[in-house]
Amino acid sequence: MQRRMPRLPGEHTSVIILNKDAAADLEVELDFGRDARAVVQTETLHALGLDSRDAHITTSTKTDSLKQGKYSVTVPHATGLRVTLS
Repeated sequence: MQRRMPRLPGEHTSVIILNKDAAADLEVELDFGRDARAVVQTETLHALGLDSRDAHITTSTKTDSLKQGKYSVTVPHATGLRVTLS
């Protein structure tokens, strides 16, 4: 069952994806509903290894937009990604 929640003006929605595979990248398509419109910003979590206690976050310098309510992204192996809609 899919459920769409209305977004208020100025409200942000974030999805966090962790790819714990040490070798393979992960292809993900997020579907926010056909009528969804938003600006998309991504941030990537980088660490030396999957068990590392130290990490840093890189914010993408480019923004994107949903295409018919969907957003496709590749999450590199052994990283995390936060996709924020605004």
